[in-house]
Amino acid sequence: MAITKPIGRRVELLVEKNKLGPQHRTCEYDMYYAGDDVGIDKVGEVIDEAVAYKIITVSVKGGWHTWGKNKWQGRAMVVQFFKELPDELDLLIKDIAEAEVGTVEQI
Repeated sequence: MAITKPIGRRVELLVEKNKLGPQHRTCEYDMYYAGDDVGIDKVGEVIDEAVAYKIITVSVKGGWHTWGKNKWQGRAMVVQFFKELPDELDLLIKDIAEAEVGTVEQI
């Protein structure tokens, strides 16, 4: 299936002025402007955080992503997996929260 028109892209944002925090900071995120997921991609952001905390490991050769017993080739396959299984996404979010603060207690 060929893509006839784009539905989103990777966006890099630069904050030049900020009265409450440090200036000249950058971030990157996926922005979709057509299709089912219009706006900033939450699943992609969670995956980027998991890679940053080394919860999801990425191999240099072939771009294989590994989380527990699951293994995917390419970031798009990881995003698709977590969009299809939101319960697994909740577990990944919990793992990220534990990595950020140590442990997470039930409220």
